[in-house]
Amino acid sequence: MLKNSFRHQGMIYEFKWAKRQEVLAQMPKYLHLRVETYFNKVLSGKIPYLLFDDKKILRCSAFRVKGLKRGAQVKISQYLVESGLVMEFFPESEKAKSLPIHENLKSLPGLVQESYDEYVELGYKNYKPGHDAVLSRILLQDEGALSVETPVWLQKQSNLNPYLKKNNPDELLSFTFRKSITGHIDLLLYDPSDQSLVIADYKPEGHFLRSLPQIASYGLMLKRIMQLKQVKCLSFRKEDAWIYDPEIIRAQIEKQIVENGNPKLSWRSLLRTL
Repeated sequence: MLKNSFRHQGMIYEFKWAKRQEVLAQMPKYLHLRVETYFNKVLSGKIPYLLFDDKKILRCSAFRVKGLKRGAQVKISQYLVESGLVMEFFPESEKAKSLPIHENLKSLPGLVQESYDEYVELGYKNYKPGHDAVLSRILLQDEGALSVETPVWLQKQSNLNPYLKKNNPDELLSFTFRKSITGHIDLLLYDPSDQSLVIADYKPEGHFLRSLPQIASYGLMLKRIMQLKQVKCLSFRKEDAWIYDPEIIRAQIEKQIVENGNPKLSWRSLLRTL
Protein backbone atom coordinates (compact mmCIF):
# COMPACT_ATOMS: atom_id res chain seq x y z
CA MET A 1 0.00 0.00 0.00
CA LEU A 2 1.25 3.50 -0.91
CA LYS A 3 0.27 6.43 1.28
CA ASN A 4 0.93 10.03 2.23
CA SER A 5 -0.47 12.08 5.12
CA PHE A 6 -1.59 15.69 4.89
CA ARG A 7 -2.55 18.17 7.60
CA HIS A 8 -5.19 20.46 6.19
CA GLN A 9 -6.72 23.12 8.47
CA GLY A 10 -5.65 21.16 11.54
CA MET A 11 -7.07 17.82 10.38
CA ILE A 12 -5.05 14.79 9.26
CA TYR A 13 -6.01 13.20 5.94
CA GLU A 14 -4.18 9.99 5.02
CA PHE A 15 -4.23 9.28 1.31
CA LYS A 16 -3.91 5.52 0.69
CA TRP A 17 -3.48 3.78 -2.64
CA ALA A 18 -3.80 -0.02 -2.64
CA LYS A 19 -3.84 -2.81 -5.25
CA ARG A 20 -2.05 -0.40 -7.59
CA GLN A 21 -1.12 -2.70 -10.43
CA GLU A 22 -4.21 -4.90 -10.17
CA VAL A 23 -6.72 -2.09 -10.59
CA LEU A 24 -4.72 0.00 -13.06
CA ALA A 25 -4.29 -3.06 -15.29
CA GLN A 26 -8.07 -3.20 -15.78
CA MET A 27 -8.22 0.34 -17.21
CA PRO A 28 -7.86 1.56 -20.77
CA LYS A 29 -4.43 3.11 -21.33
CA TYR A 30 -5.57 6.75 -21.33
CA LEU A 31 -7.30 6.38 -17.94
CA HIS A 32 -4.43 4.36 -16.50
CA LEU A 33 -2.03 7.21 -17.38
CA ARG A 34 -4.25 9.94 -15.94
CA VAL A 35 -4.89 8.12 -12.66
CA GLU A 36 -1.25 7.15 -12.20
CA THR A 37 -0.04 10.67 -13.02
CA TYR A 38 -2.50 12.19 -10.57
CA PHE A 39 -1.78 9.74 -7.76
CA ASN A 40 1.98 10.08 -8.16
CA LYS A 41 1.54 13.84 -7.86
CA VAL A 42 -0.33 13.36 -4.56
CA LEU A 43 2.18 10.78 -3.25
CA SER A 44 5.09 13.13 -3.94
CA GLY A 45 3.33 15.92 -2.03
CA LYS A 46 3.01 18.19 -5.07
CA ILE A 47 -0.31 19.64 -4.02
CA PRO A 48 -1.13 23.32 -3.26
CA TYR A 49 -0.95 23.30 0.56
CA LEU A 50 -1.87 26.98 0.78
CA LEU A 51 -5.20 26.31 -0.92
CA PHE A 52 -6.10 23.53 1.49
CA ASP A 53 -5.12 25.60 4.53
CA ASP A 54 -6.84 28.81 3.45
CA LYS A 55 -10.18 29.06 5.29
CA LYS A 56 -11.49 31.46 2.65
CA ILE A 57 -11.20 28.86 -0.11
CA LEU A 58 -14.37 26.94 -0.97
CA ARG A 59 -14.48 23.42 0.47
CA CYS A 60 -16.74 20.80 -1.10
CA SER A 61 -17.66 19.42 2.33
CA ALA A 62 -19.68 22.61 2.92
CA PHE A 63 -21.87 22.09 -0.16
CA ARG A 64 -25.31 21.02 1.11
CA VAL A 65 -28.95 21.05 0.04
CA LYS A 66 -30.68 23.01 2.80
CA GLY A 67 -33.20 25.78 3.40
CA LEU A 68 -35.94 24.11 1.36
CA LYS A 69 -39.67 24.08 2.07
CA ARG A 70 -40.82 21.71 4.77
CA GLY A 71 -40.90 18.13 3.49
CA ALA A 72 -39.06 19.02 0.28
CA GLN A 73 -35.98 16.90 1.07
CA VAL A 74 -38.08 13.72 1.14
CA LYS A 75 -40.18 14.73 -1.87
CA ILE A 76 -37.16 15.52 -4.06
CA SER A 77 -35.33 12.36 -2.97
CA GLN A 78 -38.33 10.25 -3.93
CA TYR A 79 -38.61 12.02 -7.28
CA LEU A 80 -34.94 11.42 -8.10
CA VAL A 81 -35.23 7.69 -7.33
CA GLU A 82 -38.60 7.16 -9.03
CA SER A 83 -37.48 9.01 -12.17
CA GLY A 84 -34.31 6.91 -12.41
CA LEU A 85 -31.95 9.86 -12.02
CA VAL A 86 -30.66 8.22 -8.83
CA MET A 87 -30.49 4.43 -8.59
CA GLU A 88 -31.10 3.19 -5.06
CA PHE A 89 -30.23 -0.37 -4.06
CA PHE A 90 -30.44 -2.45 -0.91
CA PRO A 91 -27.90 -5.22 -0.22
CA GLU A 92 -29.13 -8.79 -0.68
CA SER A 93 -32.51 -7.68 -2.05
CA GLU A 94 -33.95 -9.42 -5.11
CA LYS A 95 -34.13 -6.10 -6.93
CA ALA A 96 -30.45 -5.35 -6.27
CA LYS A 97 -29.43 -8.64 -7.89
CA SER A 98 -31.00 -7.62 -11.20
CA LEU A 99 -29.80 -4.00 -11.30
CA PRO A 100 -27.14 -3.09 -13.91
CA ILE A 101 -24.53 -2.29 -11.25
CA HIS A 102 -21.15 -3.98 -11.03
CA GLU A 103 -20.64 -6.38 -8.13
CA ASN A 104 -17.75 -4.24 -6.82
CA LEU A 105 -20.23 -1.45 -6.14
CA LYS A 106 -23.02 -3.68 -4.87
CA SER A 107 -20.64 -5.06 -2.22
CA LEU A 108 -20.07 -1.71 -0.47
CA PRO A 109 -22.98 -1.84 2.03
CA GLY A 110 -22.05 -5.42 2.92
CA LEU A 111 -18.45 -4.44 3.66
CA VAL A 112 -19.72 -1.69 5.98
CA GLN A 113 -21.88 -4.27 7.76
CA GLU A 114 -18.82 -6.50 8.19
CA SER A 115 -17.05 -3.63 9.98
CA TYR A 116 -19.98 -3.36 12.40
CA ASP A 117 -20.13 -7.14 12.89
CA GLU A 118 -16.44 -7.28 13.73
CA TYR A 119 -16.91 -4.98 16.72
CA VAL A 120 -19.99 -6.91 17.87
CA GLU A 121 -17.93 -10.11 17.86
CA LEU A 122 -15.35 -8.37 20.05
CA GLY A 123 -18.08 -7.47 22.55
CA TYR A 124 -18.62 -3.83 21.54
CA LYS A 125 -22.30 -4.09 20.60
CA ASN A 126 -23.00 -0.36 20.58
CA TYR A 127 -19.73 0.75 19.00
CA LYS A 128 -19.92 2.27 15.52
CA PRO A 129 -16.77 1.92 13.40
CA GLY A 130 -15.42 5.23 12.13
CA HIS A 131 -14.72 6.34 8.59
CA ASP A 132 -11.12 5.14 8.62
CA ALA A 133 -12.01 1.61 9.74
CA VAL A 134 -14.79 1.26 7.18
CA LEU A 135 -12.89 2.78 4.26
CA SER A 136 -9.69 0.85 4.99
CA ARG A 137 -11.63 -2.43 4.92
CA ILE A 138 -13.20 -1.54 1.58
CA LEU A 139 -9.87 -0.39 0.14
CA LEU A 140 -8.29 -3.77 0.88
CA GLN A 141 -11.24 -6.05 0.10
CA ASP A 142 -13.14 -4.48 -2.80
CA GLU A 143 -11.55 -5.50 -6.11
CA GLY A 144 -12.26 -2.13 -7.72
CA ALA A 145 -11.15 0.12 -4.84
CA LEU A 146 -8.30 2.47 -5.73
CA SER A 147 -7.77 4.96 -2.92
CA VAL A 148 -9.14 6.69 0.17
CA GLU A 149 -8.94 10.34 1.25
CA THR A 150 -7.86 11.46 -2.22
CA PRO A 151 -7.27 15.24 -2.27
CA VAL A 152 -8.85 17.12 -5.18
CA TRP A 153 -8.51 20.78 -6.04
CA LEU A 154 -9.09 23.41 -8.68
CA GLN A 155 -7.11 26.64 -8.70
CA LYS A 156 -8.27 30.03 -9.85
CA GLN A 157 -6.47 31.01 -13.03
CA SER A 158 -4.35 34.15 -12.76
CA ASN A 159 -2.74 34.15 -16.22
CA LEU A 160 -2.52 32.16 -19.43
CA ASN A 161 0.34 29.90 -18.32
CA PRO A 162 -1.92 27.01 -17.22
CA TYR A 163 -3.28 26.83 -20.77
CA LEU A 164 0.13 26.57 -22.43
CA LYS A 165 1.16 23.02 -23.31
CA LYS A 166 4.14 21.76 -21.35
CA ASN A 167 6.31 18.83 -22.36
CA ASN A 168 5.71 16.83 -19.18
CA PRO A 169 3.15 14.37 -17.77
CA ASP A 170 1.19 17.16 -16.06
CA GLU A 171 -0.35 18.11 -19.41
CA LEU A 172 -2.62 15.10 -18.84
CA LEU A 173 -4.22 17.02 -15.98
CA SER A 174 -5.95 20.39 -15.75
CA PHE A 175 -6.45 22.14 -12.41
CA THR A 176 -7.55 25.56 -13.67
CA PHE A 177 -10.99 27.07 -12.98
CA ARG A 178 -12.57 30.44 -12.27
CA LYS A 179 -12.66 29.69 -8.53
CA SER A 180 -10.37 27.81 -6.17
CA ILE A 181 -11.98 24.71 -4.60
CA THR A 182 -10.63 21.89 -2.44
CA GLY A 183 -11.90 18.59 -1.13
CA HIS A 184 -11.08 15.02 -0.11
CA ILE A 185 -12.77 12.04 -1.77
CA ASP A 186 -13.65 9.33 0.76
CA LEU A 187 -13.25 6.46 -1.67
CA LEU A 188 -12.32 6.21 -5.34
CA LEU A 189 -13.19 3.04 -7.26
CA TYR A 190 -12.98 1.72 -10.80
CA ASP A 191 -16.01 0.22 -12.55
CA PRO A 192 -14.83 -2.13 -15.32
CA SER A 193 -18.34 -2.55 -16.73
CA ASP A 194 -18.22 0.91 -18.35
CA GLN A 195 -14.56 1.79 -17.71
CA SER A 196 -15.41 4.70 -15.41
CA LEU A 197 -14.17 6.07 -12.11
CA VAL A 198 -16.62 6.08 -9.21
CA ILE A 199 -16.53 8.73 -6.48
CA ALA A 200 -17.97 7.05 -3.38
CA ASP A 201 -18.76 8.67 -0.05
CA TYR A 202 -19.58 6.87 3.18
CA LYS A 203 -22.62 8.55 4.76
CA PRO A 204 -23.79 6.47 7.75
CA GLU A 205 -26.60 8.97 8.38
CA GLY A 206 -28.11 8.42 4.92
CA HIS A 207 -30.09 11.36 3.46
CA PHE A 208 -28.22 11.24 0.15
CA LEU A 209 -29.80 14.44 -1.20
CA ARG A 210 -28.39 16.62 1.57
CA SER A 211 -24.80 15.80 0.65
CA LEU A 212 -25.38 15.30 -3.09
CA PRO A 213 -23.78 18.67 -4.04
CA GLN A 214 -20.60 17.70 -2.16
CA ILE A 215 -20.27 14.33 -3.88
CA ALA A 216 -21.32 15.69 -7.28
CA SER A 217 -18.72 18.46 -7.00
CA TYR A 218 -16.01 15.82 -6.51
CA GLY A 219 -17.25 14.09 -9.64
CA LEU A 220 -17.33 17.25 -11.74
CA MET A 221 -13.90 18.30 -10.47
CA LEU A 222 -12.35 14.94 -11.28
CA LYS A 223 -13.90 15.00 -14.76
CA ARG A 224 -12.32 18.40 -15.34
CA ILE A 225 -8.93 17.56 -13.84
CA MET A 226 -8.48 14.27 -15.70
CA GLN A 227 -10.42 15.41 -18.77
CA LEU A 228 -12.85 12.47 -18.64
CA LYS A 229 -16.15 12.00 -20.45
CA GLN A 230 -17.90 10.36 -17.52
CA VAL A 231 -17.63 9.49 -13.86
CA LYS A 232 -20.23 8.18 -11.42
CA CYS A 233 -21.06 9.21 -7.87
CA LEU A 234 -22.20 6.92 -5.07
CA SER A 235 -23.31 7.53 -1.47
CA PHE A 236 -23.53 4.47 0.73
CA ARG A 237 -24.04 3.07 4.22
CA LYS A 238 -24.68 -0.44 5.56
CA GLU A 239 -28.42 -0.31 4.86
CA ASP A 240 -28.43 0.98 1.27
CA ALA A 241 -26.67 2.98 -1.44
CA TRP A 242 -27.46 5.54 -4.13
CA ILE A 243 -25.65 5.93 -7.44
CA TYR A 244 -25.98 8.74 -9.99
CA ASP A 245 -24.32 10.86 -12.67
CA PRO A 246 -22.93 14.09 -11.13
CA GLU A 247 -24.28 16.02 -14.12
CA ILE A 248 -27.77 15.98 -12.54
CA ILE A 249 -26.61 18.79 -10.25
CA ARG A 250 -26.57 21.24 -13.16
CA ALA A 251 -30.19 20.99 -14.28
CA GLN A 252 -32.46 18.53 -12.49
CA ILE A 253 -31.33 19.33 -8.93
CA GLU A 254 -31.27 23.05 -9.69
CA LYS A 255 -34.84 22.87 -11.01
CA GLN A 256 -36.06 21.07 -7.88
CA ILE A 257 -34.37 23.60 -5.59
CA VAL A 258 -35.97 26.54 -7.46
CA GLU A 259 -39.40 24.93 -7.11
CA ASN A 260 -39.00 24.18 -3.41
CA GLY A 261 -37.96 27.43 -1.77
CA ASN A 262 -35.12 28.64 -3.96
CA PRO A 263 -32.66 29.24 -1.07
CA LYS A 264 -29.43 31.14 -1.69
CA LEU A 265 -26.74 28.47 -1.68
CA SER A 266 -23.19 29.51 -2.64
CA TRP A 267 -22.45 26.36 -4.61
CA ARG A 268 -25.39 26.63 -7.03
CA SER A 269 -23.93 29.01 -9.61
CA LEU A 270 -20.51 27.44 -9.20
CA LEU A 271 -21.55 23.87 -10.02
CA ARG A 272 -23.63 24.99 -13.00
CA THR A 273 -20.39 26.00 -14.72
CA LEU A 274 -17.95 23.41 -13.33
